[in-house]
Amino acid sequence: MNENTAIHRLRKGDEKAFRWLFEVYYADIFLYSRSIVKTEEQAEEITQEVFLKVWLKRSEIVPDKSFRAFLFTIARHFCFNFLKKAASDRLRIADIFYVSQKTEKATDYDLIDEEYMHMGRQAIARLPPKCRLIFNMSREDGKSYRQISEELGISVNTVKFQMNIALKKIRSFLHLHSDILVLLLFFEAF
Repeated sequence: MNENTAIHRLRKGDEKAFRWLFEVYYADIFLYSRSIVKTEEQAEEITQEVFLKVWLKRSEIVPDKSFRAFLFTIARHFCFNFLKKAASDRLRIADIFYVSQKTEKATDYDLIDEEYMHMGRQAIARLPPKCRLIFNMSREDGKSYRQISEELGISVNTVKFQMNIALKKIRSFLHLHSDILVLLLFFEAF
């Protein structure tokens, strides 16, 4: 099956044509979405939404126009909507913290902050040695990926890969051991 045939069949409600187009474009849309929203889970959700919209609006697809461009336009729209909502939610959470800080005793917050930082230190301590070293050089010492790569004699891509592993493991640990507010506070500290 070729793309043009698949699009014409999709417009008529052919599920096999839809599946064929899904398989052809899924990875591209997922990678594009992930490059914008930065999380695999959200990119997966956006990719599913893109193809759901394609199915629901199949009769409106214009066969003479680029189907690929159509998909990427929908994906971009969903990604930007997600980022707007995330920014709005983050501001709302910051407002809640600001109001609650004004109403609680400072000593209570000192204890809470210490607990949050303790959880962060625990997450970092559980990293594999190389990940921990690279994470600390980046976050605590403020070194760039290039500086770390030169100092350790490894490629910049290796530094990026190890940082990616470190951040995933830290997020996973915090997710398992805390609520979302603790997670947000921890990453604000770094």
